[in-house]
Amino acid sequence: AHDNPIMALAHNRLVRGHFHAMGLALVTIAISFILAFTTAPNRIKTIVSVLTGIGGIIYPFAWIIMGYRTPSLGPEEAEASIAMIAGTGASLVLYGILTAIIFIAKDILQKR
Repeated sequence: AHDNPIMALAHNRLVRGHFHAMGLALVTIAISFILAFTTAPNRIKTIVSVLTGIGGIIYPFAWIIMGYRTPSLGPEEAEASIAMIAGTGASLVLYGILTAIIFIAKDILQKR
């Protein structure tokens, strides 16, 4: 639909932000739900759920920012401008996934 390749890339990045937001919302809910049924202390359940949710907001938002910055900064500079934000968001989500896996494994090994 876009004749200009930079505008097409910007649009693609905005769409990816939207898709990541939908997917990471589901991941956040799933991690919170899974942790609810583990022996993890309530404080850890709460902290991990909140941090995963924050990461699930930050990461897609970085894609959206990158999409809006692409026409003015160019593809590489727009990507570089959000690298720290995206990395933080992805790290928080991965932290939540890893924590859930650890407590699932702990409970299985202890045959809870």
